[in-house]
Amino acid sequence: MELLTRGAFYLAMVLVCARVAMLETIRDPMLVGPGSVAAPRGVGPASSLFLDLMCCVPALLILLRRVMDSTYVLRWGWSHVVMGVLGLWAMASRFWAADKFAAMVASADLAAAFVLIWAGTQLVRSHARLRIVAGMALGLLLVLVAEGLNKRLLEFPVTVRSWYDRNSDSSRLRYMREQGLEETDFRFQQFERKLLSGELRGFSNSPNTYAAMLVLTGLISIGILMQRLKDRDGIGWVVVIGIGLIGAGFALWHTHSRTAAVTPIFGVMLMVASARLEPWMARRPRMVFAGAVVLFFLGVAAVVGHGLAHGNLVEKSLTYRWYYWTGAARIVVKHPVLGVGWANFGWYYPEVRLPIASEEVQDPHNFIVRFFAELGVVGGLLAIAWMVRLWWEMTRPGENSALRTQHSELRKRGIWSLAAVAGGAAVLNLIVATDWDQDSPWLILQTVGAAAGGLLLLAGLVVGAMRSIKDGALDDRPAPWVLRSMQVGIGIFLLHNLIDFSLFETGPLMLFAFLVGSVLGVKQPSVAGRVKRTGVAVGGLTVAVILWLGAAARLWLPTVFAELAAARGDDLFRSSVSKDRKTIDLSKLDAAFAAYQEALREQPLNGEYAWKATNVLLYKNAPANLVRQMIDAAIAANPRAGKYYVLKAQFELNQSKPEAEAVIKPFQEALGLSPADVGLRLEYAAALDRLGDKDFSREQYREALRRDDELPRDEPKRLTPKKRKEIEGMITR
Repeated sequence: MELLTRGAFYLAMVLVCARVAMLETIRDPMLVGPGSVAAPRGVGPASSLFLDLMCCVPALLILLRRVMDSTYVLRWGWSHVVMGVLGLWAMASRFWAADKFAAMVASADLAAAFVLIWAGTQLVRSHARLRIVAGMALGLLLVLVAEGLNKRLLEFPVTVRSWYDRNSDSSRLRYMREQGLEETDFRFQQFERKLLSGELRGFSNSPNTYAAMLVLTGLISIGILMQRLKDRDGIGWVVVIGIGLIGAGFALWHTHSRTAAVTPIFGVMLMVASARLEPWMARRPRMVFAGAVVLFFLGVAAVVGHGLAHGNLVEKSLTYRWYYWTGAARIVVKHPVLGVGWANFGWYYPEVRLPIASEEVQDPHNFIVRFFAELGVVGGLLAIAWMVRLWWEMTRPGENSALRTQHSELRKRGIWSLAAVAGGAAVLNLIVATDWDQDSPWLILQTVGAAAGGLLLLAGLVVGAMRSIKDGALDDRPAPWVLRSMQVGIGIFLLHNLIDFSLFETGPLMLFAFLVGSVLGVKQPSVAGRVKRTGVAVGGLTVAVILWLGAAARLWLPTVFAELAAARGDDLFRSSVSKDRKTIDLSKLDAAFAAYQEALREQPLNGEYAWKATNVLLYKNAPANLVRQMIDAAIAANPRAGKYYVLKAQFELNQSKPEAEAVIKPFQEALGLSPADVGLRLEYAAALDRLGDKDFSREQYREALRRDDELPRDEPKRLTPKKRKEIEGMITR
């Protein structure tokens, strides 16, 4: 029976490691059109949902062992209960969210992470397993560092050369042509500035997320280093960790994250201070914990007070965060109880953002604020209650009294177990994150990269978990420095997420969850769950299996079929024009439209399929009624997506005899969703001019200039003097 939970432990680590080393997206960020370049496909929503289902398998194996082994004790804490309610609330928000597809996928990610926390609590019941989890973090640090070094030292110089090479497929000229941009456009300038900065992102959407992951895994690696020094182990262990930390410092520097320049130092200071004060704190646990909670909320009050009094937070990037949080507060006022739905903040923020705020972000850059904005006061209070209870359970004095005696069999073939984890993670990552339709040279590079990542992960696991390489024994000695580093690392990671969104990128979320579960497993009192109710366990397993199968049938499979159909549509749409761009294959356009329609039927929650189908219809000059039907289908799927309304207005404006109401109404809908969008307002003014409504057109041009004046003087998104002069000329005319 122990094989079930051992397999669950290793499977959980394989899944976490594989997901950390891939970037998962809900929608394809690349534009698709005739003749566009087919970039390698990333990890889409179908793969994310599959991996979420797999992340629940360790929990099912744990329940199965409990049913078959009456001596096996399941453990729980009140943090698990609050967390479970919060997860269910997030999943329920799909029903009132505007973008139901994003809410469905993102809430499934969150639920899978919560299941991993519970599974980790059951599985980490020995010092040997605690060290294995720490070794996993060290291995991931080595993988993250290798990715950063490869990007900065090898790929970055090639990227810069290709950017300036006029004949390159990735040249700046080709990019401007495909995106419909000019050198003076802010979007192009911003993209070019980012590209040429050499800013490292790792496997993440943001350099700040990459930096937060380096800090988290780096602090745990320092904990392993301190434990090795305390145990007087050989210098070879220390050298490997030191090399990884030096590489992490180099990568951190090139993320340009100012927060990550401070938090590692703060984290090390916290580890040393907690080690020195541990006896004193153990005698006064409730007083120390209450003091820490009060200090945290006083800090929050001070930040909020400064923001309310001055309208800023001193430093420019923090001031931008203040703008996001102010907008989030307005969302909470408008949607106080239910919120706007999980992963839906970005659809509502443009409507409420401050006039001085230039950015339209998808996340409020604070995990507590996000819970309030997207899940209402109910979700926000549940999140606070969960955090408070979770930190009490992770930091209360004492450990599970059975830590030294359980899982002694792990010491027999430790090296092979670790190799299986590293190899399994590399293979899973290669299978899921690779676009197998690409050319063989690219596939070879992917395979080599996955193999190298597996070896680095194995090195970290060995350094973190092995007592001796000669006899292959895992280290089951007490590891207070390892535990301390995990607690501090998790805390610093959450500190990052008070001004960032890295917690909600899928790989970091899964790593955070398993680390939290591991700490809870060590700190959970062994008396929890002593009453063994086999009937309850059988019922729990039955319900869990039914829910798992239901999620696979209702969430994952329709998304798989839709993604496959949409991929066919993309390929057909790209190849519908000849290489010289002179001949159009109408049959391929018809097939592409049919594929997108199939995708929409399979997964009607995703309005992007209707959007893509509409673009095909526009390209082939399809009947107007059919185009209107597809645009309306996209709007029905997500009524907060302004680009759907703009497309509708543009389509009506380009008719031979445009009706004013058909053009004006969708433009007004779009402006209602984003009233401060200067570019959209200028587009509306130009449309009114074409319709002959000169007075209303002049009014919109003036309103665009007024909105532009509200932006900071040094804001690069402001209209250029030349553009303002043109607009003033239009107003005069």
